[in-house]
Amino acid sequence: MTILGFGKSTPKKDAATEAAMVLSEAVILENGLAAIDTVMDERKEDAAPYLSIKTNSGLHKLVHGVVGSIEAFFGQDPEQIRQTADHLATCETAAYKNIDRTHNYTPYCSYPPGTEYKVALAEAELLGACMMIISESMLEMTKALYKLKKAYSTLYEIQQMKKNPNYTPIRYTPAELTEYAKARHARLGPKVSADNVGESYDELIDTGFRLCFGIIQVVFSMIPTGLSKLLSAVGFKCSREDGLRLLWESISAPNVQATVALVVLMRYYDSPMQSSDLILPGTEEELIAKGSFFESKSDDSPRSRMYQQLMVARARYPRSSILVLQQGQAEATLHRLDEAIAILSVDLNNVHMRQLKEPIYENRTKWLTCLHQYRTSATSFVELVDLTPKCHAWYNYLAACCLLEVYKEEEDPAAKAQAAVLLEKAASHASDKKQHLRKYVAHRIQQLKKEGPLVEVAVKKPLLGEVFYYWNGYSKMPQNALEKSYKKLNGMNDPQSALLQAVILRNLGRLDEGYKLMNEQVIPHVVTFSSDAKPHLSSKTPLKDWAPPAALYERAIFEWDLYGSRNAQQVKQWLVLAEKWGDDYELNGGLGQKIRFDMEKVQ
Repeated sequence: MTILGFGKSTPKKDAATEAAMVLSEAVILENGLAAIDTVMDERKEDAAPYLSIKTNSGLHKLVHGVVGSIEAFFGQDPEQIRQTADHLATCETAAYKNIDRTHNYTPYCSYPPGTEYKVALAEAELLGACMMIISESMLEMTKALYKLKKAYSTLYEIQQMKKNPNYTPIRYTPAELTEYAKARHARLGPKVSADNVGESYDELIDTGFRLCFGIIQVVFSMIPTGLSKLLSAVGFKCSREDGLRLLWESISAPNVQATVALVVLMRYYDSPMQSSDLILPGTEEELIAKGSFFESKSDDSPRSRMYQQLMVARARYPRSSILVLQQGQAEATLHRLDEAIAILSVDLNNVHMRQLKEPIYENRTKWLTCLHQYRTSATSFVELVDLTPKCHAWYNYLAACCLLEVYKEEEDPAAKAQAAVLLEKAASHASDKKQHLRKYVAHRIQQLKKEGPLVEVAVKKPLLGEVFYYWNGYSKMPQNALEKSYKKLNGMNDPQSALLQAVILRNLGRLDEGYKLMNEQVIPHVVTFSSDAKPHLSSKTPLKDWAPPAALYERAIFEWDLYGSRNAQQVKQWLVLAEKWGDDYELNGGLGQKIRFDMEKVQ
């Protein structure tokens, strides 16, 4: 064990002392898992008595770290992140000590003694790396890679351990098991066995390992090829398939690990990698695009399984705003924006995890905007300014864009005047250009001002259409909303508006019209053709920022939708050009990831 870095060997304790400590930790573990459940269900006050206990248990300190991480992930408050990082560092220290203390114990679960603390160590290392990443400090992000490497190494070591289901459990008297049984039954119900504490340890080890190793493998399998080769050279050997398998195995766990695995899987299947526009035949994505996917159908498809598990999780955690957010996203993915809005229209006063108030309200407002309910959306975006200090520029800009649409529809001068005020507010809050949305707002308003009076120029531009593309909103709109979006762009007579109209036509299934529009009014502004009809990037283009790479990407998607795999080489050719576009465009909306993942699909 000293060689493995877990300290010097500790003298073996007598059997009675060992058994008492194993039982005590099992009670701490059961109560800890229950405490995390209450936090996930937004009843943190119920977890307070447990969190206030003073103990050197690595499992207790892990619970502290997990609770803090749940809040920090969604709030990203610097002080919350710092406190959580401190808790996780303390957990690592305690885990090392507990590993050293227990490694020569008599086996008390299916795994070698101390394995549960190695899982706690790996979780603390993984969560600690996540805290470093969301801190937005470049130094901390660099340290995060080292922390992830440590977590990977710990999990790899656990993977090599041999499980022994035939171990002899420690025997306790009913009186000794009273507190343990009470804790286990309170968490899982009275029908669950509570005469073998090893089952609690096995549950933590199995679910914790699968969740953590699954997350690490999926995340690292999605990074660019060049970086993945470098990571492989220093010891990271990740398989996306293995990672997904581990996460799928985790979602049936009887604890919060199942819900975390579910959220990760849902985020993965809604990522640019899985929800890109290059749709392979015979997949769920094809059914969704055709409007013929039914998630309640009893089958083994990933989205059906996720939807069914989401209903289980919502029953387990009825107050969880995290799951409200996920269900809203799931409905939007299936083009059911009205249903998504209904789910997300919760009373924010009942959202006890304050960090989730903004994303819930933002998503609701986003889908209202995609349904062209501009007055309501404008009011909501202004209200979002009060909910978060981070996005004043972005939300003021979006409110202004909505009011400009109100002005165009209703010729309401008050809406135009208010839009002018909000655009100036947005510009004043966009002076700090470190954050990409602030950078976009500053750049876009600067461009508009160069052409003339700000609001007079803005009202003639497809500002909201650009935002829809950034949100991937056109792929989620129902047909009537798409048709209205198309009509709103009529008469603008510029290649950027033509690009957006081509995207809308593709989503309406009018491929030939969109292809013709793309080739005649968009592509000639982005590429030139050599004598062999091969496209090359043009040195001059009237298209701005995000639009040139988007045009090249969309041209590839049209090629695929019309001709499929028989034109795979031409599809790849357009994707390569999109990938080569070197400008730092702010409003990419995952476009870079889509390009890279679609390259993988074509190959």
